Amino acid sequence: MRSDRLEVEEIHEATARLWEAMFEASLEYLEEECECTDSRFLTGSIQINGAWDGAIVLRASFNFARSIAQLMLGLDDAGDEEICDAMGELTNLTSGAIQTLLPEPSELTPPSVIEGCDYKLVFPGLELINSIHCRFREEPLSILIFEARSGDAKIQHEVVVDGVAPR
Repeated sequence: MRSDRLEVEEIHEATARLWEAMFEASLEYLEEECECTDSRFLTGSIQINGAWDGAIVLRASFNFARSIAQLMLGLDDAGDEEICDAMGELTNLTSGAIQTLLPEPSELTPPSVIEGCDYKLVFPGLELINSIHCRFREEPLSILIFEARSGDAKIQHEVVVDGVAPR
């Protein structure tokens, strides 16, 4: 790991390399989450355990996930199952890219994907340390990095999705 904390610039570099390799395209990095008219969202999450404990969460509009599924699978259109599978794989690939910035050893859990328009995802004992906001084909993607804080079981962060991109 290059520093004691995951820096935004390092995460940008890791995700940009992944994006270029996977999609031969680049993400547009934003200062804050962009507005979205899509009423459905997908949230993919992976926990990392080992020398560093935390979670990586990707939150995207359903239209973003559909575009990614079509690109990843070479389809003209993708159904809900393919879209969720692609979001899980993107979460896995992104987490793997970020894992290279972390101290070793560390292990990734399999990805979980939640789809909907009104849900809350809670990470007890984890603190949000970085959030990266992007856009691809005018659709939002947020990458949230949560880190475990030892000795402070009261920390709790919620990711709330209510039909519009949360701020």
